Parts: sequence; C-alpha cells; structure tokens
Amino acid sequence: MLDRLVAYRWDLAQAAGITKEPETWEQFRAMLKAIVDKDPENKHITGLTSVSRLLVGGLFWLYGSPAATSDGSGSDYKWIKEDGRYIPAVFSKHATSSLQLLRDFYTSGLIDPDLPITKGNMGLDKFTDGKVAAIITSGMFRSVDANMNKNRWQKLYPGKDDFYDKVKFLKPLPSMDGKRYSPVFKTFWSESYISSNVSDAKMERILQLFDYMNSPEFLEMRHYGLDGVDYTKRGETITKKDPSVNILLKYPSFSSFANLANWDGMFGLDPNYTGISPKAYDAQQELLSYALKMTSKQAYEPRLTNISTKTKNTFTIFDNDDMIRVMISKLPVNVIWQSIVEGYKAKGLDQMIREVNDKAKAMGIE
Repeated sequence: MLDRLVAYRWDLAQAAGITKEPETWEQFRAMLKAIVDKDPENKHITGLTSVSRLLVGGLFWLYGSPAATSDGSGSDYKWIKEDGRYIPAVFSKHATSSLQLLRDFYTSGLIDPDLPITKGNMGLDKFTDGKVAAIITSGMFRSVDANMNKNRWQKLYPGKDDFYDKVKFLKPLPSMDGKRYSPVFKTFWSESYISSNVSDAKMERILQLFDYMNSPEFLEMRHYGLDGVDYTKRGETITKKDPSVNILLKYPSFSSFANLANWDGMFGLDPNYTGISPKAYDAQQELLSYALKMTSKQAYEPRLTNISTKTKNTFTIFDNDDMIRVMISKLPVNVIWQSIVEGYKAKGLDQMIREVNDKAKAMGIE
C-alpha cells in the first residue's frame, strides 16, 4: 500500500484556488490543471512526474486493471481469471481504460514531458523546487522523508519544518468499477550476489557479516541507532533521545549496506522507528489507515506468478515501458496497444497462457 506514493504540492494547489484534497480522478486532474494554469511561483510548472518511468503503472493501472501493477522487473506479472481463463493482468480487456486515462493526462499537459527520460534525481529535484506539481515515488515514507524532506526541502528552505504541511499524499482513487485499490506486488524477495572469485576465507567472513546483519543486536541498532547515543532501553521499552534525528541519514550504511541481508521494510510502521520523522510517521499512518479501510485487492492467483513452464520461464513483460510508448504515441490508444500485444504474441504470449492454464488445471486451481 505504501510502495507507490503520489506526493503533490498542496501549497501550490491552495494558491491555485483548490480547497479540497482530491479523492477522485476528476478532482486530481482538476487540481493538476489548476496548478499548471495558475503557475503560482512562475516556474513554468508542469503536472505529474515520477522518480522513474518504472513507477507509472503503480498509479494508472489502478484505474482499469489494478493487479497489473508491477515492480518493473518484468517477471512479477500477476494472473487474473477473465472470460474463463487465466491471463496476465496487463492484458485484461480493461487495460485500455488505464492506457486511455494516461494518454488523456499527457495530451492535456498534465504530465511532465520529461517523464519518459527521467532518471536519477531529476524528478525529486523538480518536485521540491516547484517545477512539477506531483510525483510518483517508491520506498515508502522513509524514502520520502530522507530524499525529499531532509535532503532537499530543508536545504531549499532552511529552518522550516513545513514539508508535511505543504506536501500531501494522494489517497487511492476509484477504479472504473467504483472500488478503490492499492498497488500490489508479488511476495517479498531479495537476493545478494557474491563473486565466485572470493577466497574461502573471504567467503567465510562475508557469511559471518550476513549472519550479524540478521541478528537481533544489529536489527535493533538499525532500527533505533546506537544504544545510549540515539535511544535508551528499559526492558523492552525503547525511548528515542531526539525524535528529529533520522538515523538513515546519520548512519548511511543502515539504508544501503544493510539492505544486502534484510529489506526490513515493514519495521517502518513501528512508532519508535527512528528512520522517519514524527511528521512523516503521522502522514504514513493517515494514508495507511485510509487504505486499509477504503481499498481492496483485485482477485488474482499468486501461485501462477511463481510456477514454472517452458515459455513462462523466460517471458518478460515490461509494462511500464509499454505504457510510456502508448502515452507518447500519435496513434489511437487501441491501435498502438494492439501492436504491443502482437509483439508479445510473437514472443509466445498465447503459448505461455496455454501452458499456465494447463498447469493451473493440473494443480486444481480453478
């Protein structure tokens, strides 16, 4: 629910005459248009961007085919049952509704024209500098707090702790069926690679380090910082010494080196976690509470994401790249999308679907 966040400049929206936070696609579109048209800070502001083109589907698939949201790897596509057979959700008959919505945003000037080439920190810099009205990001609120608030906003506006007053987060918008969905990805995964050239002694040392990074001692340090420096502990009670200190910034290895052994993403929900500020935690809880109450998960069969068939083992679907192609194309949405589907069929899409459905039947998956 929290790994595809859409942040928007609420301060600029208010300056453009918007008085209510958007809760529908129409309201979101109207807000972006008002900001772009008014351009409150005279920066030639554009609409929506992203930290990466791989995140576009995390917002727009939610309108027509919610289970199509992907992590960008090409292999995590989810299978839904439609017209009596299982198919990758990307190829749902409702997919074109999402694609048309994306195209409409683009042709209306509500998507930053640089989005297709956005990489690195381009999107983050534009957003905090007021050159785009909204941004799709990932990494949950600990990434927002570190990369947007601490590393950018507070440097642009020193002495002002008002990021979470001027920036809001889009609540899940209704799908074409009237329900609200959150993006869904396959089960958690992580992998680390060790060179085959390392000596036995170095390999042993690496494995000792991995063991330590999964130990209760290290995880406590990663969550709270250094005992006696950043927090105190009595029994099982943790007390932060300075809630304003972000340990991911104070100790950079906690967010980079440590991820080799443990993503540890869910701990960001703990109120004592010192990797996000109190205001970030409040914003996170507000969005999470809304999503848990108001959203559902589109039915899909998770076992089919991971099964092995001859064709499926090497079949990739880079749906975010496909969405960008549709977005910028001059052809009608249904025409360009059909050409993309035909390209997948040439790679064996129909054969893969047959194999997966045969295997599903053999496994008793109806």
